[in-house]
Amino acid sequence: MVESENVCEGIDVTESQDGGIIKLIKREGSGDETPNEGANVFVHYVGTLEDGTQFDSSRDRGKPFDFPLGRGHVIPGWEVGVETMKKGEICTLTCKPEYAYGKPGKPPTIPQNSTLVFEIELLYWEDEKVTDDLLVSKKILKKGKGNDCVSDGGTVEVHLKGKVGERIFDERDVQFTVGEGGESDVIPGVDAAVKTMKKDEVSLINCDSSYAFGERGREDWEIKPSMSVEYEIHLKSFEQLKQPWELSSAERIDDAKLVKEKGTEYFKEEKFSLALGKFTRMVALVESLVEERDLKQASPLILAGHLNVALCYLKLGKYPECIESCDKALFRDKNNVKALYRKGRANLAMHYPDEASEMFQKVIKLDPKNKDARTYYNITKKKIAEYRVKEKKIYANMFDKFAARDAKNAAQAESSLNPDGKDVFTKAEEEARAIFGDEVATADGGQKLEKEKTAATTNNDKDGDKASEELANRIKDTSEETAETPSSSETISS
Repeated sequence: MVESENVCEGIDVTESQDGGIIKLIKREGSGDETPNEGANVFVHYVGTLEDGTQFDSSRDRGKPFDFPLGRGHVIPGWEVGVETMKKGEICTLTCKPEYAYGKPGKPPTIPQNSTLVFEIELLYWEDEKVTDDLLVSKKILKKGKGNDCVSDGGTVEVHLKGKVGERIFDERDVQFTVGEGGESDVIPGVDAAVKTMKKDEVSLINCDSSYAFGERGREDWEIKPSMSVEYEIHLKSFEQLKQPWELSSAERIDDAKLVKEKGTEYFKEEKFSLALGKFTRMVALVESLVEERDLKQASPLILAGHLNVALCYLKLGKYPECIESCDKALFRDKNNVKALYRKGRANLAMHYPDEASEMFQKVIKLDPKNKDARTYYNITKKKIAEYRVKEKKIYANMFDKFAARDAKNAAQAESSLNPDGKDVFTKAEEEARAIFGDEVATADGGQKLEKEKTAATTNNDKDGDKASEELANRIKDTSEETAETPSSSETISS
């Protein structure tokens, strides 16, 4: 425990002043700042019962404890008390049961209805991280109201003030759809930050250039390439996007049609991520409708939604997700040409030519005039042939190694049977000379034996060369068939 230094008297830090949290400062902190809601705070603490019995201590563990403030990860007494502390401050918080573990306590270390005493040292804190990569951070300047935050698809009204140092480059009121801020000239960092804010909250966010104006900067606002910026955001109001279950069947179908139109517009502008969001919403609106009167309109929308989601994933290079969406479409229509074609494209991109070939063959069977499918089918044939050649080379090298090993073993075996070290051809030649004389042996037997030796070492190579030549000709024929780059026939499904 830390000795008291120049301490102030204990004060009630509860909002209702009910005496539930009494704070006693044991060592003053530095500066005037205190951590805001959402900040990740780092503390050392020692927890005791009222009689002084210790039940927990981060100091004993030798490691600080950290938690996000205001997110319900710790007892209410800590949420309220730590928010009043300055960096380096040490205090005790005496927390009544309703601000600690309540009537149940936390057996076996904390009995029922226990008042707890914590000595806490606030080491430091980090501003709230808005993005997982930690490149956008947030500091709350004014707390908001309530507990709700807006989600993707909701509409927000904000006042923005963009700064570089002390220079303000962007100040305005703007209304935009969350997740689509770029359509209203709102940077990605602001778009992400509003999802963490409460109504009427004012926060300061720091954005890395990748969430601001990127490597290009923005000349009209004098933003240099790769420059970080700050934005002060006042979230004046927001309206959540209605969930499907909040809408009637007719409303869901009508909304799905409107969302599809917007998604198609984004797709034509090559804003594939935004289009994906719209088509995903489109499916979510109608896929759970079950009444027969609704299915007549909903079923085509569901199928089109899965096809369009697959197409967006294909454009974004997310091939496993593309295949998954294609399978959902094929579950509804097993002979859907677009689903088969897009599944083939995704498999080919993932270097699965056999699977891709199967898809393209199905497309050609269903739609013989589909030029794109034929072009990609020829590409898969070429890829498969290339893989076969590679496989042949691999196996040929393996066989060569095995043959060399067997030859070595055979030579060693012959050497043991022929102590003079002469091979069978040499011994045969000597025997021929002994029987027929030098001239006959040299003219006939020797030449014949030499030919046999040569033939024995080249027959396998000739067979292999012949097979390689046939494969090469097949690849050449395939290459000539697919010399032109395929033109895209991809269209949004209606």
